[in-house]
Amino acid sequence: MLMCTATVVLGTVVAASSAEPPGAGAAAPPSWTVTSGPVVGVTLQAVSCTSTVSCVAVGADGAGDTLIESYSGGVWSVAPAPVVAGFLLGVSCPKNSTSCTAVGIDGSSHLLIETLSGTTWSVTTGPVIGGSLYGVSCPKVTFCAAVGMDLASNALVETFNGTSWSVATSPSVAGVLYAVSCAKVTTCVAVGHDTGAADSVVERFSVGVWSLAPSPSTGGTLRGVSCPKSTACVGVGYDATAAHPVVETLSGTAWTTTTSPAVAGYFNEVSCPRPTACVAVGSNDAGSPLIESMSGGNWTVTTNPAVSTGQLDGVSCPKVKPCTAVGNLNGLTLLERYA
Repeated sequence: MLMCTATVVLGTVVAASSAEPPGAGAAAPPSWTVTSGPVVGVTLQAVSCTSTVSCVAVGADGAGDTLIESYSGGVWSVAPAPVVAGFLLGVSCPKNSTSCTAVGIDGSSHLLIETLSGTTWSVTTGPVIGGSLYGVSCPKVTFCAAVGMDLASNALVETFNGTSWSVATSPSVAGVLYAVSCAKVTTCVAVGHDTGAADSVVERFSVGVWSLAPSPSTGGTLRGVSCPKSTACVGVGYDATAAHPVVETLSGTAWTTTTSPAVAGYFNEVSCPRPTACVAVGSNDAGSPLIESMSGGNWTVTTNPAVSTGQLDGVSCPKVKPCTAVGNLNGLTLLERYA
C-alpha cells in the first residue's frame, strides 16, 4: 500500500546558462526550486523525463480521476487524456520517442494502463485483473514491464511485447512489487515487500525469466529502483518501522546495503542517470519532502525548498542535471526541479 495518500509534485526550473557575458557574476550553483504548474489537487505520483526539456507526470485529481501533466517548452500543463476514475501510480517514456505508458488502478479496482502515442493518450486493453499496478519501465517502445499486486495480495508482473499486454510468469510472492527498472529489454529489476517473510524483496528478469534475487535482509520495504546499467542498480525504501530510509545497491551480481545519512523518514523513489550519480526522494519525520543525492558512492541530504508539509513520490533525472521531482503539498500537486 502507499505510505501516504498525499503526493507532492515538484516543479521545473530552467537551468542557468553556463555562458556569462563579460563582466557578469558567477552563475548560481545548481539547486532545487519549486516550479509553477497547474494548480490541481490531489497528487502527482510519478514522473518520467525523456530529455532535459520533456517530462510527463501522473497521479490523480480532486475529482478522483486520473491526472496527467506534461512539461514542454519550459511550461507544465494538464495533458488532454481520457477521463478515467482511478489513480495513475507509475509512468515510463522511452528515450527518443513520442510514446509513454502510465499504469495504476481504476475506479473498479482493476489494473489500469494508459498509453501516449504521438500526442494522444488512450486507455489500453490489458488482462482484466483486479489489483493495482504501481510501477512501469519501458526501455523501448516495443517492450514494457509493469509491477504491482493482485486482489489476493500477491506480487504481480505484466509485460508488453510491442503488441499486447500479458501476465508474466514470476515467483510466487505474498506481497507487492512497487517499482521496476529495465536497463534494456532483456534485463529488469523489480522491488517491493514480501509480507510472508516480512522483508524487502528483489526480483530479476533475465533471458526471458523472472526469478528472486538474493538481497540483504532489512525487515523493511523497497519502494523505488533505478538501473542505469544491467549490472548496476539502486533500490530505496524504508526499514521495518518505516522510520529510516534504506538504500540497497547492486554492483555486478551482488546486492548490498549502502550507508546513507542517518535521518528519520523514508524514500519513495530513486533515479540514477549513471551508476555513480543518483537522487532519492521521499519524506522526513516532520512530514516535509526529503531529497538525498549520491555522487561517487557517497549519499548526502540535499537542501530542499522550504516546503512545510508534503512528500515527494517520484523523481526523474535524464542527466545529472536537471532532475524533476513530483508529489503533494497540502493536498495540491507539487513540482520541483534541480538545475
